[in-house]
Amino acid sequence: MMDIKDARKVINDLENKPFLCSDTEIQTESGYIITRKEVKKNGDQKRTEGKSNMHRSKA
Repeated sequence: MMDIKDARKVINDLENKPFLCSDTEIQTESGYIITRKEVKKNGDQKRTEGKSNMHRSKA
């Protein structure tokens, strides 16, 4: 589970650094992956499908 320090780092990364995003998840430059709750419940198959549609942000 994340602590407040990790959460602040993720928020800072999203505001100030480029990140990859798809319909189901966001991956920060620091290696954090944020995914929707439904994706986690459906297992890795859905996550694998979503990665093919990732796009880089212009942050």
